[in-house]
Amino acid sequence: MLRALLLLVLFVSCSVSGRTGVGSSGLLLISGGTIVTLNDARPEVEALLVREGRISAMGTLEQVLAEPGALEAERFDLKGEVLYPGFVDGHAHLVGIGMNLLQVDLMGTSSYQAVVQRVERFVEQNPVAEGGWVMGRGWDQNDWPEQRFPTHNLLSLAFPDVPVVLSRVDGHAILANRKAMDLAGINRSTADPEGGAILRDRQGRATGVFIDNAESLILRHVPAADDFQVEQAIRLAAEALQKAGLTAIHDAGIDQRTVDLCMQLAARGELGIRVYGMVPGSNTAQLDAWLARGPQIDPTDQVTVRAIKLYADGALGSRGAALLEDYSDDPGNRGLLVTPAERIREVADRAIEAGFQVCTHAIGDRANRQVLDAYEAAFEAARASGGNPGDHRFRVEHAQVLSPQDIPRFRQLGVIPSMQTQHQTSDAPWAEDRLGAQRVRGAYAWRSLLDTGVVICGGSDAPVEVLDPIASFRAAVTRTDAEGWPDGGWFAEEAMTRREALLHLSAWPAYAAFQEDRLGVLRPGTRADFTVLDADLRALPEPELDQARVTATIFNGEVVFRARPRPRAALR
Repeated sequence: MLRALLLLVLFVSCSVSGRTGVGSSGLLLISGGTIVTLNDARPEVEALLVREGRISAMGTLEQVLAEPGALEAERFDLKGEVLYPGFVDGHAHLVGIGMNLLQVDLMGTSSYQAVVQRVERFVEQNPVAEGGWVMGRGWDQNDWPEQRFPTHNLLSLAFPDVPVVLSRVDGHAILANRKAMDLAGINRSTADPEGGAILRDRQGRATGVFIDNAESLILRHVPAADDFQVEQAIRLAAEALQKAGLTAIHDAGIDQRTVDLCMQLAARGELGIRVYGMVPGSNTAQLDAWLARGPQIDPTDQVTVRAIKLYADGALGSRGAALLEDYSDDPGNRGLLVTPAERIREVADRAIEAGFQVCTHAIGDRANRQVLDAYEAAFEAARASGGNPGDHRFRVEHAQVLSPQDIPRFRQLGVIPSMQTQHQTSDAPWAEDRLGAQRVRGAYAWRSLLDTGVVICGGSDAPVEVLDPIASFRAAVTRTDAEGWPDGGWFAEEAMTRREALLHLSAWPAYAAFQEDRLGVLRPGTRADFTVLDADLRALPEPELDQARVTATIFNGEVVFRARPRPRAALR
């Protein structure tokens, strides 16, 4: 089923997109609109010239036309639109984005019944092969009237003979039906793994929900995708990125096979995006191999691997985020620490010695403190031993809930908070219930962090949230969701300025990947990655931000996406 669906999706997608070269001259001249550089020395220019994938000149149109070869260059007329440095998704999951297009999409389901109905429709349209499993992602019990975790019963009734596994929106909990649990050998005696939880009924039977490290009890039995399927998922994800105006992704957990396939696509000129990879620290064999051979710094910046991804805790929505005090809506529960502090410190020590960055998932305030403590100890040990004292740029992925005393530590330690603004707008309806009125003020605290002098590496965490940098921009500056809720913004004092919101989608992720000298801003010598919108995000009224549309994406001087024309909206 999956292979046939892949071929169908690829046929449809290839029929509506295509690349445009730069002509026989190898030059591309862009003008006719607003060019936003994010370069303080020259915030806007009239025109720029691309030569061999890099900006060779920029300034007034007259100045650029005077450059050698400019008169013979291929022309790209902005037609009054706005060009920005190529947007970067600083935290997402490449293969997950592609695979998500081939699974049951459960985003936006308003009840458990709606989840099951959507799975039923999917299976009707995509019959399951013998031995196959049905996979889906996107449910969130916080969006349902009862706001409780489901049990497997309704799903098992609908699918008694086919294993079904449905991932929660954040990926930190799954719902498995009875068939899937039977195939995995789950029974009353199955113990909770360290850093995970099996939800059980009063008789001790598994309800079907497996949280954090307990997910592996089920997922290790799901048939693995083959190379063909993974490659096609990469292609689909790359195309989705291009359509969203994204020219690069920081892949938060890239395995060796995905690295190899991305490199093969890049060598054939078929990747069309930049991938900055974080290898999973949970795979000991792969981690040891990477630490032994050192970072992979791609001179073309297409497939770079120099970071390690760790997990400190779970997610707030499933009450797996590790908190210093009990959950306000679940007394006695402080969440889950999924990786021991000693392991984070060990990996940090080895990473410093081998020249790798460490990027650790931490959502709760206890997990964030544990990570900062481990990083600080590793930095101090490196200095004391005369080891690598260099620019490590360790990151905390998400940094969602922070104790006030830990906020200044990011700047003091040189640690980068990598944060996804859409998480705030998704979690706002229930975050205060989880955290309480006082503790919630340290949640999604962008302004408090920025005021200490740090930069924030922005992203979407797709497929957890939608792959949409414009939605991330809107969330950053308004602290409201797509419907404008809540009026005035959720703790609006923590919002970013519009310039900061642009930087957190471009220059700051480039810095977080050690690529600030060639990506993220426009100046002569930087790579020719651009995002073109039909509106100026710096001036568009807040209610109209979500109406802005990506009209073109240019990667390495090549137009890799161009939207079909539409009647221009009354955007100012």
